[in-house]
Amino acid sequence: MYDLATRGAVITLRALGYSNTQVSQTTGVPNRTVTNIYKKACSRGFDPNIRPLAIKDEYVEDVQRTGRPGKDAPKVIEDN
Repeated sequence: MYDLATRGAVITLRALGYSNTQVSQTTGVPNRTVTNIYKKACSRGFDPNIRPLAIKDEYVEDVQRTGRPGKDAPKVIEDN
């Protein structure tokens, strides 16, 4: 998981034409993660062709995920 600033940098560099490898070397984010961050931003409305670039929070924020609760989550006891 990367902070919003790093994700914003990834999106900006990719939008400026840098390759995944160049972005990875610059930010320290693995190639596959660069691809995923950029794809998610585009699917959330980011358009790399619009200038000036607008990197909105909604393009880079993590969304709430469903799934198994962590080990620290309190247990729910149901009364029958």
